[in-house]
Amino acid sequence: MRPIYPILKPLDWPHAEKVACCSLSDEFTFPPLIAFGFDTPERFEFLPVSDDLDYDELYEQAIHNLVQHECQWERFEIEGLEFVTCSGRTFSAEKLLDVEFMQRAGELLSCGNALAAAPRRTCLFATKQDLDEPDEKRNRRYDMFNQMILHTFEDDSYGHAPISKAIYLLDDGEVYEAVEAGWED
Repeated sequence: MRPIYPILKPLDWPHAEKVACCSLSDEFTFPPLIAFGFDTPERFEFLPVSDDLDYDELYEQAIHNLVQHECQWERFEIEGLEFVTCSGRTFSAEKLLDVEFMQRAGELLSCGNALAAAPRRTCLFATKQDLDEPDEKRNRRYDMFNQMILHTFEDDSYGHAPISKAIYLLDDGEVYEAVEAGWED
């Protein structure tokens, strides 16, 4: 059998009823969908819905295959605030689901808690979530991160499909909440 991969899709994705997919979490306010399928040289082939599918097993297989997919973080600063990005690769956005990969983002940002976003296919951003940081600096970071996510979501200049305006809150690489970009702390 060909390797199964996860693909992040918007919560209101019109094909959700026809494609094998699940929510990142039923407990989140603003979760994306995780669709399952196969990567082919021409396109991604989605797995159709079937009563015979074991979604827990699908998720486990998809994450196992995703972890094997090589991606790198790139660190950058804007106005003295640190961010990391992983972009341009087929499964860059989906690396949000790779706990060890997200832990590396935390290491690069020198934090255990982070904020991450996957606004479009092939695009993943992260920054630190430091509640001990001075309010002014933390607010600037949140504002800048929000603007970055909203701008990227709206910018179709590269032709990558939009995923979500969600910002994911992470603790040691694991997503524990998803909120819509533009939120206030």
